[in-house]
Amino acid sequence: DCGTYVLALRREARGKVAGDWQALVRELPGVCAGTSASPHRLQIEANHAALSAIRAEFGAFLRIEPLFLRAPSD
Repeated sequence: DCGTYVLALRREARGKVAGDWQALVRELPGVCAGTSASPHRLQIEANHAALSAIRAEFGAFLRIEPLFLRAPSD
């Protein structure tokens, strides 16, 4: 099962995490992500194993929030 998530770099973690953290996240198996307009945020699609890997490696630096896509109302 894949879900869509927004990863946001915590303010207090800026400067403490690798500058290429987005590239490192993209390289993880099970992660699909496009380009990001912000160096502090990244939207991804990830399976459970990939999400666990992100939490283990970057959890201290990132807020990880599920993105709930809403269907347009009639």
